[in-house]
Amino acid sequence: MREAKAAGEEQVTDLLSTVELMIRQAREIADGGEIYPAGVRDICAKLIEHTGYRAQGVYAIMRPNGGLARMGARCHFDEADLLEENLEIGPFPASAAG
Repeated sequence: MREAKAAGEEQVTDLLSTVELMIRQAREIADGGEIYPAGVRDICAKLIEHTGYRAQGVYAIMRPNGGLARMGARCHFDEADLLEENLEIGPFPASAAG
């Protein structure tokens, strides 16, 4: 069971890393000015906002104590970070996710 949980945690970490990359690319498009159509820039800006909050929730669930307030500096999915592109996903502790 431990191996399965570890594999699951690794998969979630990989997912959050992919989300991080997507948010960075969406930010480049949203801030890209006239080289991208206005509708595409708007959709990317909304995608950043909505995806960031959902990723934040996944990250919170995977933490051993749950909840964003208990994570302190380890939580990198907040609105300011999304706007500043300071996202960083690390591995979850061994006691994560139950």
